[in-house]
Amino acid sequence: MITSTPQSLSVRAMLRTALEQLDSKIDATAITGLTSSACALFTVATTRCQTVSFLVVPTDAEVDPMTSDTRFFFASLEGLSTTDAELAVLPFPSLEVDPYRGLAPHLEVASARAAALLALVRGSARIVVASAEALLPRMSAPAVMLEASIQLAPGDETSPTLLGDRLLRAGFVRQDPVDAHGEFCVRGGVVDFFTAADDHPVRIEFIGDRIESIRHYDEATQRSIGRVDCAAVTPIRERFDDNHNPETSTEVSPPVSVFEYLPIGEHRLLTSEPEEVNRQLTTAYQRLAVAFEDAKTRGEAPRALEHLVAHPDDVAQRLRTAVHLNALDYKTSVGDSVHVSCQPAIEYRGRLADWITDVRRAHTRDELVLFVATTGGTSKRAIALLTDHGLSAVMAGAQPPPSRPAVIVTVGQLSRGFRLADAGLQVYAESDVFVEPRQTHDRRRPLPQVFLNDFRDLKVDDHVVHVEHGVGVFVGLRQLEVGGAVQEFMELQYAEGTKLFVPVEQLDLIQKYTGGSR
Repeated sequence: MITSTPQSLSVRAMLRTALEQLDSKIDATAITGLTSSACALFTVATTRCQTVSFLVVPTDAEVDPMTSDTRFFFASLEGLSTTDAELAVLPFPSLEVDPYRGLAPHLEVASARAAALLALVRGSARIVVASAEALLPRMSAPAVMLEASIQLAPGDETSPTLLGDRLLRAGFVRQDPVDAHGEFCVRGGVVDFFTAADDHPVRIEFIGDRIESIRHYDEATQRSIGRVDCAAVTPIRERFDDNHNPETSTEVSPPVSVFEYLPIGEHRLLTSEPEEVNRQLTTAYQRLAVAFEDAKTRGEAPRALEHLVAHPDDVAQRLRTAVHLNALDYKTSVGDSVHVSCQPAIEYRGRLADWITDVRRAHTRDELVLFVATTGGTSKRAIALLTDHGLSAVMAGAQPPPSRPAVIVTVGQLSRGFRLADAGLQVYAESDVFVEPRQTHDRRRPLPQVFLNDFRDLKVDDHVVHVEHGVGVFVGLRQLEVGGAVQEFMELQYAEGTKLFVPVEQLDLIQKYTGGSR
């Protein structure tokens, strides 16, 4: 259920007032002058009801902050909760692996891509933020992705065996007991599985071919946490025809590009820094072409490059109709180009007296000032600081004072602030003002957890891939004395008996080999 939050209402009024001043520029086909976080605001402002906005940024490093910023403005302008914004605004990163080295993408990356694709098919996605390289891989058709997912509720008719088959096809791995994301097991009339989106695994109990109960349980103790009304099986992969598991190899329709997932006539493409996006597309494709030739040199029979990825020229052609968003003000040949006067917020880095002075000047200019704190504690600190210096500041959604406050304070995640001079809007993020670094989400698991989850079933003589040294044989774990201290290493063996000892702190450099030899 979509929920409206009182806190977002006054921020919504502030942002809409500012955007009204720029109304003639919002629908232009090319906009220059915007900072990254301002691009997020404009993307939300141009997203119409019943349409999907697909925003392309140059690199994966920009996907997470752009997604976070877009979620903040989407929640603020639509009056939604943070949870609803997270379901509507989704990241679409690149796979970040060489497909010709037998490497599997990180579970978080694979599941994030599959979740975005499934949301596009189901119509629940409103904005998707993708990197340039993320557009290259071909994937199974939307109908195949939808068929691989399933919603489950008590009383539904299916069988443990059939559900296990669905989980296997969706990309889950058999493991008993289930205690890591992406695993499942079937034991008689009980099916356990752990989706990428859940904090705890799900246990479904059957009576015959009917679901009796669904509950979450603690993976450490196996004890039930509580019943749930429903559970969803979301695929954690996007290709259903390129694995070496005979249990799941099936005839499917030809692979397609991500653009086939966008609703026809009901989507809007946007590119941030389009020239850089095109360069990243070309660079990524050339890197894959080299990897393809290297695979042939190794004597392998790799799949044709065009079967795995789209050509960058084809992707660039699809992006020709996109709205172009550029930070720099330069002439463009794209339709009606407009310039927006936008400056990044000054990074005060704890120089609070300077910040107070600039806030006072903005208030004197009758500008709207918004401060976005990451926590409630920081918001209270900012309000107290401003008040102590004679500036009125109120929390968003609070009872407004008789006169307009100098600053409205809200809690959210915003990477950087900016100033829209023509709109009379000044936005500050916590990271602009205070010294404390912001906590950012990391898709990858901590290193010890990567080892425990990804190498759980690794056996002696299994093949693994080191990103620098290539395919080797796993010998075992060894404790060696280094500098007077005992450390643990993974021992790998290569040709002619050459050994490589990899510290357990560097296990993110290694993945299990899943190539044709397996």
